[in-house]
Amino acid sequence: HHRWRVGILIIDKDNYRVFFHNNLVSSIDLRENAEVLGVKIGMTPNQIKQILGEPYHEGMSWEWDDLYEMYYMINGIQITFYSYSPDSPTMSGLIKG
Repeated sequence: HHRWRVGILIIDKDNYRVFFHNNLVSSIDLRENAEVLGVKIGMTPNQIKQILGEPYHEGMSWEWDDLYEMYYMINGIQITFYSYSPDSPTMSGLIKG
């Protein structure tokens, strides 16, 4: 399933939503059970740290009220995971360059 907006294409595929801007991927939303670098959405932040190590940043989100976030910077790409608390399972993620 995909949608066009002026200069933007959005493709929904399984547990991922890919956003294109001017024919380049601008971001990828990660939904439940989506996997990136051996980490699955639904894991807790501590489980993610066991796989990816300490994040670049973690704490309450500046963008989203009442959400805890942690993100990694890997080769210039930001990979963010969201949950309700440091101990609860992640519910979504975002990859952006």
